[in-house]
Amino acid sequence: MSFSAAWLGLREPYDLRARNAAVIDAVVVMLAGRPSVTIADLACGTGSTFRALRPRIKARQNWRLADNDLSLLARAPQSSPPDTHVTTMPVDLNRDLEAALDGPVDLVTTSALLDLVSDEWLQRLAVETAARRLPIYAAPAANGSIDMGSILQEHAARIGLNLAINRVPSDGYWATHWMKHPMTFGNTNQRPTTDMMFSLFFQSKALANESGWNSPRFDRLLLEARSTTDVALRKEIYGEMQMIVHQYGGLAIPAFISLLDGYDRRLKGLFPIPIAGFMGYNFAEYAWWDA
Repeated sequence: MSFSAAWLGLREPYDLRARNAAVIDAVVVMLAGRPSVTIADLACGTGSTFRALRPRIKARQNWRLADNDLSLLARAPQSSPPDTHVTTMPVDLNRDLEAALDGPVDLVTTSALLDLVSDEWLQRLAVETAARRLPIYAAPAANGSIDMGSILQEHAARIGLNLAINRVPSDGYWATHWMKHPMTFGNTNQRPTTDMMFSLFFQSKALANESGWNSPRFDRLLLEARSTTDVALRKEIYGEMQMIVHQYGGLAIPAFISLLDGYDRRLKGLFPIPIAGFMGYNFAEYAWWDA
């Protein structure tokens, strides 16, 4: 798998913001006091990890940038003697991981790689680095939450709103962090009716009212729209409610997602359920393969 240099350049600022500062500090402390260090950067791309770490490390640095994409290696950072020496290494890490780790190495680094490899390859990396007693600094790819958070942070700053992005473990996020802080990140799948969407996520006492927003007028309009049989009047009421949410609600919605299911004609039993893709994520209970 490979990515274009242009695409990597677009996401690098967000990857940089997503890096855990405490982990980088630990790397710097570990290497402190050494006159020189050799760093092997796996799947280096155009050198984003190099650019993130090089200014923080005070020793003379020897970087071995390994990647299987020659066009990306051609765009990798150049040596800047006498403090920094860079060597590019064309290598297929799936086949020749050991070659990328051979020789004197003080630190192994990688970014946005461990998210993409197999469990078997991860086990192989763990065995090889453990056998060589090599420390690893690995940064995961900035996922949708970080990308969107960074974009919101950038645009909020233009109106004087300072947002801090705090990364937390994905494991247990919904139970431990969602709606537990003044501002959190979430997502909402579509629902088949406007009443259901407003009732579940915007009514003052709704359990999934993520921002804790409270509007007595919105609540009254919700009941009024639900009770009327006049379709035109209900549409007018919903329009006013949407305007209230837009002007006074507590949610920032950076994207609206459209879902399109595509499947082979041999897949039977699949039909739309308008609360999410693939039958509301329950397709495994209903669909079967007719070979």
